[in-house]
Amino acid sequence: MNKYRDLIFTSLLVISFLCLSASCSLNYAQEADDEDSYPELLFNNVKLIRYDDGKKAAEITASAIEKYKTTDTSYAKDVTFKTLNKNGNIDNSGKCKYLSADSKQQEYTLLNDIEIENKEEKLKITAKSLHWNGKSEQLTGGAEDIVTIQRDDLRMEGIGFSANGVDKSFLFKGKIDGIIEN
Repeated sequence: MNKYRDLIFTSLLVISFLCLSASCSLNYAQEADDEDSYPELLFNNVKLIRYDDGKKAAEITASAIEKYKTTDTSYAKDVTFKTLNKNGNIDNSGKCKYLSADSKQQEYTLLNDIEIENKEEKLKITAKSLHWNGKSEQLTGGAEDIVTIQRDDLRMEGIGFSANGVDKSFLFKGKIDGIIEN
């Protein structure tokens, strides 16, 4: 479970970095109404790189990032990320089609084609929808959305996914299916 928490934490740290560094967003749910209907800032084909002690530590790309005047939420499209260890090797990588991030409230929603992978642990999470609450360290999937967890010897998928970063546990509240190989 510790490895699973590290994967979630690292992935969301990278997403937080995106939001804090760019302070931008893609808001598809907003109605066309005065200045709130148009982004204040729009960035296309964005590549952000974070360095720690002079070495590349993370890289994030997005096809578009938008920021609106009246909200703290940022929106990104076609997001990919990777984190690197001190030797320059990829630790974690991931992607999602859409990202909504409220860095002030520490609320992050990932939508469509979500993949998060930890190279060292050979652990992969896929889903259509995930939500991270940074304050409570809770990662949840939609009540009826399928979340899949894969590792060399394990493949588990189910609905009602919830993971707790504090006690390093996860559960499925609904139907689950899986394969464990020896």
